[in-house]
Amino acid sequence: MAFGDVLLENKAPVPTALNVEVGRAYANIRLLPNTQARTLVSLKPGQPVEAVERLADNSWVRINLPGSGETGWIKTELLHLTSDIKTLNVANATQPSYRPMQAFTFKSGADQQNCAEVPRNGLVIQTPEGAGEVHLWINQVVVKLGSTVYFQAQANGDMTVTTLEGHATVQALGTTYTAVAGTRLHIKMDADMNPISAPSLPEAYQMTDVQNLPIDHLQRAIAIHSPLTQQEVTLLQQTQQDPCAVTACNGTTDDGNSITCPGNSCHNGTNNNNGNGGNGGDNANCPGNSCHNGTNNNNGNGDKDKNKGG
Repeated sequence: MAFGDVLLENKAPVPTALNVEVGRAYANIRLLPNTQARTLVSLKPGQPVEAVERLADNSWVRINLPGSGETGWIKTELLHLTSDIKTLNVANATQPSYRPMQAFTFKSGADQQNCAEVPRNGLVIQTPEGAGEVHLWINQVVVKLGSTVYFQAQANGDMTVTTLEGHATVQALGTTYTAVAGTRLHIKMDADMNPISAPSLPEAYQMTDVQNLPIDHLQRAIAIHSPLTQQEVTLLQQTQQDPCAVTACNGTTDDGNSITCPGNSCHNGTNNNNGNGGNGGDNANCPGNSCHNGTNNNNGNGDKDKNKGG
């Protein structure tokens, strides 16, 4: 939801696709285009799939995984091809497959002064309930969110990521920090809206900066999280600078003191919401789509069937 003075420009390539089939043998679909990468699923011979991208040397093809909306990689030699795969876009294997408006340039105007009743300029992005984490590429900054997040960005200024509920993990120039509900972080932008600094550590926002946002128009109703206290922000910053300093949310620190996850930022040890809080073992409620699960149904220990290709 964009409001006020906002400019959006799609940066994702025009999608390409080919209908192909798995060849004569079972084929492993992998997270990355190499045989050491984790297997996502195995497909049976002759199964139709949609190819969407390829490597520059045509050795691997990225496909849409049947029924999941996710993508994976398959060796080209394991496919039965009836069309030229060179018509597919060449992919960067280190990045997710971005669809239109998943990768975009975004710029917002300066906020109006002395006009508290008018919504601020910016963009609010919300993930649907139960949708998990969404990956975006905004101004060449990788953003992973499972929540409701408010964005602002000015040329030769800052891109500000403000988490109203849930969490937003931000990666730029090799540094990654997470702004949980009740906090925000900043990335310096140049004149062309490219990042010129790593993300700042998360800090508490002011309630006056978010209280007039038009959240009533969102598809999923939320209550804006109150700003974190200074004690909560300090703990959050410590855990992100040195993850080993805290064993688990709702668990204990190394010196034996009890801790609590700030900003609905539970990190669970299992793939169930409201499950066990990692190593801490305490029950951890995870409102606002903010859970970071330690395991999921796709995790595994590699191939069980050594006869499967790829």
